[in-house]
Amino acid sequence: MRTLFIAWVRHPAPWLLAVWLLLNLVQAGLTELFHDEAYYWLFSRRLAVGYFEHPPMIAWLIRLGTVLLPGELGVRLLPALMGSASVALLWRLSGREDPWLFFGLAFSMLLMHLGGFFAAPDTPLACFGVLFLLAWKRYLARDTYADALLAALAAVAMLYSKYHAAMLLGLVLLSWPGVLRRRTLWPALLAALLLCLPLLGWLYEQRLGTFAFHLADRVRRPWGPDFLFSYLGGQLGIAGPLTGLLLYPAALLHRPEDRFGRALKWIALGIPLFLLLLSFRAWIEANWAALAYPSMLILAYGYIRVRPAWRRWALSIAVPGALLLVLLRVQLVSPFLPPQLAFRTETSGWKAWADSLARAAGPDAAVFVNTYQYPSKYQFYSGSPAWTLSNALYHPTQFDLWGAEDSLQGKPATVFMRYYLPGGDSVETPHGRWYFRKIPAFRSYGRVRMGLADGRRVFPPGRVQMQVRLEAPAGQELMLGISEEMPARLGFFLLRDGKKIVEGWDEDLRWVQYPLRDSLTVQATLHLAYPPGEYELALFLYSGWLAATAHGPRIPIRIE
Repeated sequence: MRTLFIAWVRHPAPWLLAVWLLLNLVQAGLTELFHDEAYYWLFSRRLAVGYFEHPPMIAWLIRLGTVLLPGELGVRLLPALMGSASVALLWRLSGREDPWLFFGLAFSMLLMHLGGFFAAPDTPLACFGVLFLLAWKRYLARDTYADALLAALAAVAMLYSKYHAAMLLGLVLLSWPGVLRRRTLWPALLAALLLCLPLLGWLYEQRLGTFAFHLADRVRRPWGPDFLFSYLGGQLGIAGPLTGLLLYPAALLHRPEDRFGRALKWIALGIPLFLLLLSFRAWIEANWAALAYPSMLILAYGYIRVRPAWRRWALSIAVPGALLLVLLRVQLVSPFLPPQLAFRTETSGWKAWADSLARAAGPDAAVFVNTYQYPSKYQFYSGSPAWTLSNALYHPTQFDLWGAEDSLQGKPATVFMRYYLPGGDSVETPHGRWYFRKIPAFRSYGRVRMGLADGRRVFPPGRVQMQVRLEAPAGQELMLGISEEMPARLGFFLLRDGKKIVEGWDEDLRWVQYPLRDSLTVQATLHLAYPPGEYELALFLYSGWLAATAHGPRIPIRIE
């Protein structure tokens, strides 16, 4: 036993990595899914080369994991293995000289803990990113076709994991543009381009909609200082909670001695700075900078390792930081904090929540409004079908690309909402009271596209007549007045500075068995009695009492 203990103290890396892997697998199996994980699980049920928000890698990994194992562990099996592999590969990249310092820093980073088991695109992105750094280091040293091809394959895997990989690849080239003069690089670049063609083709078919969503539609409101403060606070959070304040200055002070070290510094500083500048125009999620932190960890570790005072300070804050994160992981599995102190969690009570709603829905499909999270959780934990409708105040989701509404038309459905529904009922769940209303023959018109037919954009205040053009889904014919319980009616939202100021509907138009085979232009009367200025107009169709899904982009108009 003493010999084993001495060996563990002298060579702790294999033991620490084994414990880390075991912790991640246990966490993966015992923790209920986060909202986004359930959404990605739905992706894996319908494999494709691309999805509205992300490339397909996470869906492929979840599909393979659920073939091997059931439940949450199956969803997270491959991400958990990849999260642990990332730490092991980073240890190899660091030079493997001071395990207590390296693992102390790594295990005190929130990003490492979540990336250790979380089934999200960032986990394979980080793993393939570290693999790329290993291959790139070998390529810089040896300049062979084989090493260039390995780096190219890792780059392709990164791009199929998350589009944010383009930032890392661009910064690597900027760190040494002379690499483009190497003849060994160009065949690898050609191979990478050929492998990316399916993904590029999918993006072209979607008209690059995923980029518009992330940079504009995710948060539909004007820029405010909270955009910047949220980004900065998020960076300290995912790097910490305590060692984050140490990693940044150590990585900044580290002076690289070779081309690979220079590439690490460009990545570690370039990605956060680029996103910082972008945060002055758009909402930036904290995890978008995740690819910077493996490089930052290596740089900070290299700087701190040779400075005894820094090393003592790092270890003194790494231990409590790691313990705090372990307590956070326990909270995710089994909440122990008092209700007045416990933070809102996405990982407890959702199985019971889904069971409660499933009993209320019975055999009907469940329909939610303006959320992709709840129908995803509902399907995973109840095993019953669920869909979402995205109205003009929300953004499109993968449900819209799937044509979720098509399978519901004319069939029984139960609509669930968080607020009171006239004529409906309610059910108490572990996550509050939910209201629902049953519809014997569901009818919605979310696949209809709408816009102004005459291009007019300036209107006087008051009652305004507009030429509204409706376009049916390709190959489909709709009867707009066929449902007595859910008749179609033209509605609109008027927005200013990204916020809804009024909801209204056409005052004169009546839908009486209107056939919509291809396109239809109708004259609608809308009430726009508002002060002069710039507004946005969002047109949609009510389906009885239910505001149907969005029908195209918001239309800039002026009232004068």
